[in-house]
Amino acid sequence: MSTTTSHETIVNCLGAPWPEDLSPSFLDRLRGQGVAIVGCTGNLTWDDTLESIENFEAVKSIVRDHPHAYILRGAADLDRDENRGKVGVLLGLQNPKPLGDSLRLLDAFFDLGLRCLALAFNENSYYGCGYASEVDTGLTSLGRKAIERMNQIGVVIDLSHSGDRTAMEALEFSELPVIFSHSTSRALFNRPRSAPDPLIVAAAKKGGVICQDVRANTSV
Repeated sequence: MSTTTSHETIVNCLGAPWPEDLSPSFLDRLRGQGVAIVGCTGNLTWDDTLESIENFEAVKSIVRDHPHAYILRGAADLDRDENRGKVGVLLGLQNPKPLGDSLRLLDAFFDLGLRCLALAFNENSYYGCGYASEVDTGLTSLGRKAIERMNQIGVVIDLSHSGDRTAMEALEFSELPVIFSHSTSRALFNRPRSAPDPLIVAAAKKGGVICQDVRANTSV
């Protein structure tokens, strides 16, 4: 999802790492800081499909009831008059677990509002390997199909928890830019989930971004 708007937009890519973090008071605080877009993990990373659907709807209910927030479904939403001065909430998943091995569930969650998806959360998934995997074997065949589908429907690929090989293969395979919604440079912060320089450079050359996360605990 991209935008050609000329106005400045402050984006907090993962301001709400868990669904309960997206409270009315938090939305008020973001708006006061001038944040126009906030990323929200729409479930807990260990939730199954049904639990994730319930949490998605709970988050959307909070947004619907807030007078200055809306669910961001596409770049055109940023320029709608009714959204001026409001916070757009970008729903995402840090773990593709609720989607299982079904591309149809990817489409179903897109219909629910999913617009940002990580390929793995620490450990391996059906799509590829997480950063905590002892051996990163890269993207799976399903992972390639999922990336192709995400490019087609407009879901941003998030590599924050991916292993190095999986992340590099994903950004090379994707036709669209990828992001690291909450990561940092491994050269500056030597942590397992930090990204090495070649990966950061490759993502930047493709138009992607890395959103700095320099907290003492970067496990989420």
